[in-house]
Amino acid sequence: LRNNYGGVIQEAMLTASTLLRDPHSVLCYTLNSRGGFKPQENMEYIVDPKYPGYLLSSESSTVARDQVRREHPEYLEDGGWSSPTSYASLKELRMTRGIKPAHL
Repeated sequence: LRNNYGGVIQEAMLTASTLLRDPHSVLCYTLNSRGGFKPQENMEYIVDPKYPGYLLSSESSTVARDQVRREHPEYLEDGGWSSPTSYASLKELRMTRGIKPAHL
């Protein structure tokens, strides 16, 4: 998906977001024009109107969106989501967004 200009990465990330229940999971890191890594959070895609829901369990497909609605209802409003900055460090993400390392 490198050097993609046609929206393939966005569709792939939207699909991947249906496989992760935790809105704070980092789906991947993208490289910006200055060589910095930007985390792409699951929540960025959960609040997308095209998000079909969490599909990997017998839970309601709206379970991830419901969690976002409880924790950050403002993210579901028009213009409410702002992704982390391109220069956000992992420490900054843990402090400002409550993102925790994934546990296996």
